[in-house]
Parts: sequence; C-alpha cells; structure tokens
Amino acid sequence: MNKYQVMLRGENFLLDFVDKERKSGFFTTVWVEASDPEEAELNAVDEIRKHEDLKTGLLNKPDDSPIIYLEEMLKLESDSYLQQNGGRTFFRDHDEEGREEAKKLELEALWS
Repeated sequence: MNKYQVMLRGENFLLDFVDKERKSGFFTTVWVEASDPEEAELNAVDEIRKHEDLKTGLLNKPDDSPIIYLEEMLKLESDSYLQQNGGRTFFRDHDEEGREEAKKLELEALWS
C-alpha cells in the first residue's frame, strides 16, 4: 500500500454558525493508505463523509448537495508516518479571496 497526503476542498455546505445559516466551504488534509491515487482520493472523501459534525450540522436540501473536490495530493515515502487527520479551515462560499486565505492557512498548518 502507498501512503498519500490528500487536501480536499468542500463547497456548498449550508451550516449554522452561531445561529446564522450560511453557505461555507472548507479545506482539510487527510492522510490515507491506498493502492493508487484514485483510491486515495476516494478513501479521503469517505473519511470526511464519516465526520459526524458535518453530517449533523448540514442544513442543505436534497436538491442542493454539498460537494467535495480533490485540491492537492502528495504521494509519501513508504516509511512516512500517517498523521492523524485534523480539522478544517472554513471560508464563505463564493468568496475567492477568503478561499485563497483559507487554503494558505491550511498549508501553513501542515508545515507548523
């Protein structure tokens, strides 16, 4: 099995932020084992879908589903330690500047 560091971008998540609903997106990084990059992407997305806080806090209607995209992927050395999957860096949907800032913060968190 190969090891991968996978950065995902979620968009169109209607969430309740301190009693105010708003469409949000997020970046998160997941570490997975997989036989190839395609399986790594699927495993990473499956891992995010398991997060109870996203499932219970999601307010989207069935015809307005959130989407998770592959943002970046890095194949790791075979002896690399798989880090524990962390949190998410949120941004407001349709805010390009905010999205870029959130991605920058997610990347900085990886290297700190």
